[in-house]
Amino acid sequence: LEVGGRVLGVHALLVPLRDPAGKVLPGIRIEDCGEKMGLNGVDNGRIWFEHVRVPRENLLDRFGQVNAQGEYTSAITGDSKRFFTMLGTLVAGRVSVAAAALSAAKSGLTIAVRYGDLRRQFGPAGDKEFRLLDHQAHQRRLLVPLAKTYAMDFALEYLVERYVKRTEEDAREVESLAAGLKAYSTWHTTAVLQEAREACGGQGYLQANRLAALKADTDVFTTFEGDNTVLMQLVAKGLLTGYRQRFEDDRVFAVLKLLADRATAVVDRNPFAARRTDSDHLRDNDYHLRALRFREEELLATVSQRIRKRLSAGVEAFEAFNQVQVHLLELAHAHVERLVLEQFLKGVADVKDPGLKTVLGRLCDLYGLSCLESANGWFQEHGWLEGTKVKAIRKEVTRLCAELRPDAVALVNAFGVPDTCLAAPIGLGHLSP
Repeated sequence: LEVGGRVLGVHALLVPLRDPAGKVLPGIRIEDCGEKMGLNGVDNGRIWFEHVRVPRENLLDRFGQVNAQGEYTSAITGDSKRFFTMLGTLVAGRVSVAAAALSAAKSGLTIAVRYGDLRRQFGPAGDKEFRLLDHQAHQRRLLVPLAKTYAMDFALEYLVERYVKRTEEDAREVESLAAGLKAYSTWHTTAVLQEAREACGGQGYLQANRLAALKADTDVFTTFEGDNTVLMQLVAKGLLTGYRQRFEDDRVFAVLKLLADRATAVVDRNPFAARRTDSDHLRDNDYHLRALRFREEELLATVSQRIRKRLSAGVEAFEAFNQVQVHLLELAHAHVERLVLEQFLKGVADVKDPGLKTVLGRLCDLYGLSCLESANGWFQEHGWLEGTKVKAIRKEVTRLCAELRPDAVALVNAFGVPDTCLAAPIGLGHLSP
């Protein structure tokens, strides 16, 4: 919006496109985007405007107004603050996309786990064939993502609560939270649905069994409401701002906390701790959380140092950030993963039923250990893990999958996806459509 030669940033206006007869109005050109990978029930197109006039009343003026004299006013001081306030309306979309993606992951896992419990393939000579879900590799390929799906469910409940109760003071924090969890959830869904499709073999490739449609319709979620890679950079920049603020607000407290965190890390990085391989230790949720917090803090401190070094050397700000972009993305991922584990642990702690608490506890152990396993290279580089412990973690993950096998079907049934919505024959007790 420009008023009196002053550029005021992005504002929204209502612009009629067609007359009552449905004919496109003068100065407007419309073009359809054509067929897409999925979601073809949703129209997408391009619109061009050339010297199109609309009345002043068509300005959506919640954040900025133009009076009859052509004067602009806004209760929000500063163009940058007003711009980010307007962008805040996208947060609801990101929350919704994250939840929709997780719903699709739940459907895909329900289909694959139920089919794996029904379909038999291979076995000892002369004996009955094993169910797919009794094969070790099949357990790993489905139960590890099942644990992450449960973790995401608790994390998204937390996000929704924060969004509903947000205030002006924590709006930026909620925006960053939504950005990170939207990216984490949609990337997870894309990976889960591919794994579920492969786990169902040729049956998973049939349209009737819905995995193809789920994949096609959710693939764009990694782009909807903000590209995931861009959103994760937003998360990282928010963390850098908070890191700098910690030292500016209370330098002594920030330094003491940093020293305390480093002292804790030193304990976990000593040779004895780095080599511990007993199950009690490997399933210690505090250990998992300390590891993820250490990774996040280490990445935050080192990327901050790298940026500061470049800026001090006269490197332009954009280029300085571009030179550490991969580091920033690793930081954002570490932050989100730590947050998800924290919410999973809080959720399990609130469960009263002993039997349910035990099963969810195993799922939480599996999620925490799988986070360490997937990032074991980083943890070895930084002295947190040694080779023997990496092997022990891998074995413990496999052991947890075996322990969860008897509850696998019940765990996907607990998602509560109605049969009419699942609508996949192989997920409803049929070996084929």
